[in-house]
Amino acid sequence: MNNDIQRQLKDAARASGWSMKKLSDRSGIGYSAIHGFMTADRTMTLPTADKLADALGLRFELRPVGQGKRKDKVTR
Repeated sequence: MNNDIQRQLKDAARASGWSMKKLSDRSGIGYSAIHGFMTADRTMTLPTADKLADALGLRFELRPVGQGKRKDKVTR
């Protein structure tokens, strides 16, 4: 998965002020997976990242790549 998307999700998770337990409960993602993601010990699959984004009130927005720049991001 794109590191920028992972960074944005991690930043949003921290900004939420939620504990990893609450994020796990809200997203349906196991606590150990959340912990691994937040400590950079694990990477996420797209379906898992989508669950996390949904729990945080975010959505994926994919745009065509133009002029060599990536246009994928997570938005509120």
